[in-house]
Amino acid sequence: MKLAGWMLLAGLMLAGCGKAPVVAPVAVLRGSDPALVAKAATGQGNPVLLVHGIHGSSQNFAVMEPWLRQNGFDPVALDFVDVAWRDWTLDDLADQVALHVMALRARTGKDQIDVVAHSLGGIATRQYIKFHGGDKYIKHLVCLGSPHHGVGYAALGPGIDIATLFRPHSQQLNDLNRPAEIFGQVAYTNVWSTSDYMEALPFASGRQIGAFNFRINGTTHSGMTTDPRIFPVIKESLLRPLAEAPGAERHIE
Repeated sequence: MKLAGWMLLAGLMLAGCGKAPVVAPVAVLRGSDPALVAKAATGQGNPVLLVHGIHGSSQNFAVMEPWLRQNGFDPVALDFVDVAWRDWTLDDLADQVALHVMALRARTGKDQIDVVAHSLGGIATRQYIKFHGGDKYIKHLVCLGSPHHGVGYAALGPGIDIATLFRPHSQQLNDLNRPAEIFGQVAYTNVWSTSDYMEALPFASGRQIGAFNFRINGTTHSGMTTDPRIFPVIKESLLRPLAEAPGAERHIE
């Protein structure tokens, strides 16, 4: 691990791997269970790392983070650092996910944590799971609008890393998806929207064979982290027994 990586990890651990809780809108907190909120506040809830996508930030989860806390989880939203969209690699992002996972495990004392990831954050987390040993430390992975099979218009982009990665059947995506689209003893869940511009392919790029897949209508790509219809599915997915087998794709009303 590079020196900068060790410095980042030390800073995360000293800071408790997180920030002050985001104050949620009254409508989100109304009706919350004080016992669940207290459980999360004391670190007894399931630790959940929230991973944003390209050009995003931890603020993408400003609505979801307090909702998870009021439902008994212990969420922390990361911020990718020192990443220029033109020159990052998927391994660079996977390394940062690894640092945050290590710090969250150290803070909570839990052997495994859960991850909810948006867009590219899901691809970076999958890279960490498959190629960086993350399958030992992640129990549930919930991906929101993650283009597991690429984005159609990326084939029209210039030869920069981001366009190369998201081209359907790119080498990086092939490495992630073959011989199987899921890896390790991790429970995978995907939520994808028919109104997401990332889904501009003749198939749903946001679903995986062997995972729990959910389809929703009318939600934009950025709206995947704020649509309240999705939150119960996230909760269900984070509490799902690992032995449960996925069935047919379900539609979120």
